[in-house]
Amino acid sequence: MNFDFEAKDLLQLYLDESSALSKQFPPEVIDQFFMVMAEIMQATDERDLRLLKSRRFEKLQRGGGDHSLRLNRQFRLIVAKTSDPTGPKLLIRRIEDYH
Repeated sequence: MNFDFEAKDLLQLYLDESSALSKQFPPEVIDQFFMVMAEIMQATDERDLRLLKSRRFEKLQRGGGDHSLRLNRQFRLIVAKTSDPTGPKLLIRRIEDYH
């Protein structure tokens, strides 16, 4: 599945694991971020993400059309579904503390 980053700090983290953002989160969260990004790359559309039960891909109730993917018990990767001429796409928005 195609993706793009809304936040430049997440793009920087994706390109360079030693970026400043990596120091704001526990190492486990950073590791899970990279695992989720690999799963997004392998997915053909959102149905593949929904099959990953441990990620709990779900629409957020607070509006805006955002969805979340579980990184661990505390943190979620917030994304938005979009599309472009090549097909479905995810906009990677932020890592959010859910507790």
